[in-house]
Amino acid sequence: MKQKSLIFHFAGRPVYIHISILAAFAYFIYLNGPIAGVIATFAFILMMLAHELGHAYYVTRYRHELVEINVYPLHGECLYDIDERWLPETLIIAGGILAQLALLLVWLSIIGALNMLNLWKLENLLEPITDVFIRINIITMILNLLPIEGLDGKILWVRLLGYFQSRNFFKPSSNKQKIKPGKQSAEKVVDLAIKKAQRKK
Repeated sequence: MKQKSLIFHFAGRPVYIHISILAAFAYFIYLNGPIAGVIATFAFILMMLAHELGHAYYVTRYRHELVEINVYPLHGECLYDIDERWLPETLIIAGGILAQLALLLVWLSIIGALNMLNLWKLENLLEPITDVFIRINIITMILNLLPIEGLDGKILWVRLLGYFQSRNFFKPSSNKQKIKPGKQSAEKVVDLAIKKAQRKK
């Protein structure tokens, strides 16, 4: 049995969805009922895709080699050739969170507009999507930011802290001018010579 299916291509590379995604359908249908459950599942898949495409966007933007994208029920994979330069690699890692944040802001704007227009019936109809794009979206963003092995936060925080340390962000600033020992000794010698000359006079 085929374990994953091709759903589309991004930047010429395949995007697959794993058969285990059926577990997400079962979960959301159990929680919300058949119709709302199916809608919520598709919203969840879109959220997962947004996360992985966020990674893939920065992979292609910095001309790295994107291999493929895989979507599973609880996580996804954006496979690419690794580049160790700080800026591109860090943005690639953060790209998933940034895409989820963009999705959150867009959906909050839509719900806010529906509230302003008093379209509460439409808002209620979109409730399964709202639950995924807001509540579940925020939960998964927080989880992804945790410094745990296998999550984006594990590498992201290490790289960000390393960057700030390299820029001396965590060291107290000092206006005192540092003088090299050799230079300081030479100045003392000259000063002593001047004082001796003044005494002889």
